[in-house]
Amino acid sequence: MKTIKNNSFDPFYNLALEEYLLKKSGISEDIFYLWRNKKCVIVGRNQNPFNEVDIDYSNNNDIDILRRGTGGGTVYHDEGNINFTFVTSKITNRLHNYGFFLKPIIEILKNIGIQAKFEPKTHIYVGEHKVSGNAQTLYKNRMIHHGTLLFDVDSLHLQNVLKKKDVITTYAVSSERSKVLNLKDVLSVDFNITQFMEYILDQMGLSSTDVIDISKKQDDEISDLALSKYRSWEWIFGQTPKFTIDKNEYHFSIINCIITKSSHYKQLIGLRFDRNTIIEALHTNRDKEIVIDLLFT
Repeated sequence: MKTIKNNSFDPFYNLALEEYLLKKSGISEDIFYLWRNKKCVIVGRNQNPFNEVDIDYSNNNDIDILRRGTGGGTVYHDEGNINFTFVTSKITNRLHNYGFFLKPIIEILKNIGIQAKFEPKTHIYVGEHKVSGNAQTLYKNRMIHHGTLLFDVDSLHLQNVLKKKDVITTYAVSSERSKVLNLKDVLSVDFNITQFMEYILDQMGLSSTDVIDISKKQDDEISDLALSKYRSWEWIFGQTPKFTIDKNEYHFSIINCIITKSSHYKQLIGLRFDRNTIIEALHTNRDKEIVIDLLFT
């Protein structure tokens, strides 16, 4: 097994890197590596960000919203969260087998006194608290399994940026809310996050001789993918499954984040489901604030 050193905290780049390693790198060896993001919230491939994220809170606190290529629920990341990624072509008995990939992670945690356990089908728990969520995806004969380890995450941002919106009816996958725990609070050794990451790599049997370098050309291709796909409105919001909003006498239908039906405001049909776009379209309408409040709070 090989590893890479990823020193980027840019979540758009880091999601693009995963896709590149899965689809385009030409690397045949199994890979395991660790990485971190600056503060952001990442929705699953088939989720509705308006149903999962407090958009205003994320904007006011400079928390980027992203969509990843794997399924599962919405997660908050910051530099106190460790992400781990497995990339492998050995998919027999491993695809959808979350326990296989999480077993070594759980053993590493137990080795330093953390009584972690696998919670089917995709989580690691310590007692009643979730410390890791995981997801997978397959491309041709190669797959990714990735997960989180909450080490010292800002619990205030985590709690406030994730929310449910009751008036949305959606076909999207919904997240399951769980009590969470920072591993730093239950560690029996005095690790900072960098030391903890080094310990994980060592326990996985990886050293400097196992590092695969990302070339300048590859880095440029990853950056291009981050810009063209992962930063794009079409991917982050345009991939949102169909949803409707019904409150009192008001009805809106939204497909691919484009308003297709509006019971009262025909001028909104064909527009992006976007706060600023709708404010501009209703700038002379006395009901503007009512509509904005209905749609985005």
